[in-house]
Amino acid sequence: MDEACLAQLESSWKELLAQQEGSVKERTFYSVLWRLRLDDVSNDAFRSWPSTVRLQRRAYRHLQNRLAFVWQGPLVPIDDEDMHPLQEATPRQKMDNIKATQELIALDLKRLSELPSDAGVASLQRILTIWSLTQSDYDYRQGMHEVASFLWTLRARESLPTPVDPQKETLDIHSLLAPEEVEADTFFLFSGIMQRLASQYFIERAGSPSLIKAILYRVDRILESHLFGLELEWSPILLRWHRLMYLHEFPVETNTLLWDAMIRRDPSLSLLPYVSTVLILMHRDRLIVSDYIEAMQFLMHLPTPSSASDLVREAELLHKTPTSEMGIIILRAHAQQPPSLDTPMLESARARLMELSSAHAPRVIQNLLNPAEQQGTPNWSPLSQARLHSESTDTFTQRRRAMLSLDDVHNRDL
Repeated sequence: MDEACLAQLESSWKELLAQQEGSVKERTFYSVLWRLRLDDVSNDAFRSWPSTVRLQRRAYRHLQNRLAFVWQGPLVPIDDEDMHPLQEATPRQKMDNIKATQELIALDLKRLSELPSDAGVASLQRILTIWSLTQSDYDYRQGMHEVASFLWTLRARESLPTPVDPQKETLDIHSLLAPEEVEADTFFLFSGIMQRLASQYFIERAGSPSLIKAILYRVDRILESHLFGLELEWSPILLRWHRLMYLHEFPVETNTLLWDAMIRRDPSLSLLPYVSTVLILMHRDRLIVSDYIEAMQFLMHLPTPSSASDLVREAELLHKTPTSEMGIIILRAHAQQPPSLDTPMLESARARLMELSSAHAPRVIQNLLNPAEQQGTPNWSPLSQARLHSESTDTFTQRRRAMLSLDDVHNRDL
């Protein structure tokens, strides 16, 4: 959805709120706004959207009835001899898989820091189970329960009294936020979020810092060299940041504003790695002097940003212009000391020279001399991502360029 359509949609939403009575007109109702943005509802379709919502709720109840056997057990005894010869799994194996998924979801829900009511836990169990069973490419993964719980709590908190005529065709805020429809609405809101976050749960390189390393390399090479020279364990940090969209990092109020800013500016949620990069740049002065333990502890317990909207706006600017000049603008906005303009070239040349002279170089040469052994899926590493900017994969060529670059810097300084 482009900015013009989004502005029109928000204008229509504000007009609707203005027609309400009491304190309702002063509330935001994020659960409705996020569904509008994630479903890419145009301003023209906004007035008829309640009909779509009713159809979605009816579809969810149909799924509940259709999958009732998951909670009640099969209506007839399972006979593996009745399976089709082309089926990959027997009916009994499928039921065992479903049971295992249910047990995993139930165990995860018990681990929630703020446990909902018994009815809420049962509702989340159904939402996650039904979502898992209706996906052809994905299934449930640990961490999804926290996203679902956050969305369910938000939707339940925003509920309004049921309207007199729940089937009314006109757009009514009460019908969109009926308390008895919390489960169905949360299911579709969760599904919309998971369509964007699926790669963080199922792609092999989801926890790789490669993209953040590449962004930092262009924005602040000294900080990039220092952080990645510490050989930090980035996977547990980035998996938690990106899979949960920072739910573990900040208070609920901040997370709500942060989610709203991200969904508003980028419903595809592709800004996540850029938001993480800005979070790192915001604390450059602290990180640049940190050792391994200090950096790990700090990144696992980030301070709460003062403005979630400014954070996402800076991430959007960084996405459009990932340059050292933009990095300096962001650093100065957060009272951080930017690197000097001359130092990055010298440090980068030295770092590349040391990298190519390290113990990793013989392995690269061996790979180049024996390409037959490298067939299949190549191993991915932050180092391979950082070299995407290079025109040549020849180690000797890269070493020569690094040495020439170092000479150029010294000659220029003289």
